Amino acid sequence: MLRPTSRSQALGAVPAVLALLTATLAACGGSADSGRQSASGPCASLDAPRYDTAVEEFLKELDPKPLRFLTAPTGDSALPGAAVDALQEKGPTFIFPADSAQRQQVLATLEEKGAYPTLLVLYGGTTRDAKGMTTVRFTGRFVDKDDAGIVAPLKAMTFQCKDGRWQFVSTKVDRKS
Repeated sequence: MLRPTSRSQALGAVPAVLALLTATLAACGGSADSGRQSASGPCASLDAPRYDTAVEEFLKELDPKPLRFLTAPTGDSALPGAAVDALQEKGPTFIFPADSAQRQQVLATLEEKGAYPTLLVLYGGTTRDAKGMTTVRFTGRFVDKDDAGIVAPLKAMTFQCKDGRWQFVSTKVDRKS
């Protein structure tokens, strides 16, 4: 059951997300384009280029440097589609199933392909504060034989809406995770 994630899987959720975004903006008196077009209005939900930045920031300074990635297919820890796409740009990305027997199968298959640092990337959620700052959180753990048990710290990447676009502000590391 080792299969790479694909853009088509991520795009399957796009209609539902767009409908939710449109309904939210309509409830607030805006249009689907108002967040992106208006310099003074709020930005729409975090866009794909910002997830690229969030993934890049998350992977910085990890030791060991991951060369392969695993993602949860569903649930609270499943990455947004744009984040999965960004991970795929960094290296082979595979689905890590919920079933423990299937997980063992995936790990065995990866081990057969070589001993490379493999990081299970977990989504910690996205929050927006009263000032309009949006924070994306990722964490993870290494699952390959040599690095099993090493935890990637919880990192919070913060973005602000400026001139109608999301701009990266900072990364904060939670050393307790």
